[in-house]
Amino acid sequence: MVDLADKDPQMIVDGKTLVLREDNTIKIKRLFRQGGKLLTRSQDSINYPDYEAGEDMALIGRVIWVAMRSNMEKIGGSLNFNR
Repeated sequence: MVDLADKDPQMIVDGKTLVLREDNTIKIKRLFRQGGKLLTRSQDSINYPDYEAGEDMALIGRVIWVAMRSNMEKIGGSLNFNR
């Protein structure tokens, strides 16, 4: 769920998860201010390193709720939860 009213760039709180549009692509990133720059960080920051937000970046809103599918498999009549 995204709060579409919460998109003022001046109100960005470090580490909050936001939905943004950049290069005509919708992205979900954590944003941080560092030395006058705005950095984007992926949840998987090992494979996707931080980068400076481009001038064409537009905030869509702040993520306020996320639902995720669990990684479940049914094996022999019981559920196996892979982590």
